[in-house]
Amino acid sequence: MIKPPKLQVGDTIGIITPSFPAPVQFEGRYQRGVEQLKRMGFKMKEGTCTYKTEGYRSSSIRDRADELNAFLQDPEVRAIMMGLSNFLEDGVSE
Repeated sequence: MIKPPKLQVGDTIGIITPSFPAPVQFEGRYQRGVEQLKRMGFKMKEGTCTYKTEGYRSSSIRDRADELNAFLQDPEVRAIMMGLSNFLEDGVSE
C-alpha cells in the first residue's frame, strides 16, 4: 500500500460529489464541514458536480468521473474528499 504524505496546513482539499447530491440536499451541514476544514487551515476546492442535481444523483456518470479525474490530475489538490456522499457508486471508480 502506498501512503500519501500527511496533509499540512495550507494544503488544498478537493471535494467531489460522486453519488447523492448531499451538498444540495443538506447545504447547511455541508457548509459547516467546509468551514471547519478551512478553520483547520486547509484550502478547499469544490468539484464541478457539487451543486448539481440529476434525479437522485449529483450528475451523470461521465460528469462525476470527470470531476474525480480533474482532481486526480490537479497538482494543487493534496487530498480528495466526498461531500457527505456515499462511496463511489455507479461505476465512477471503474
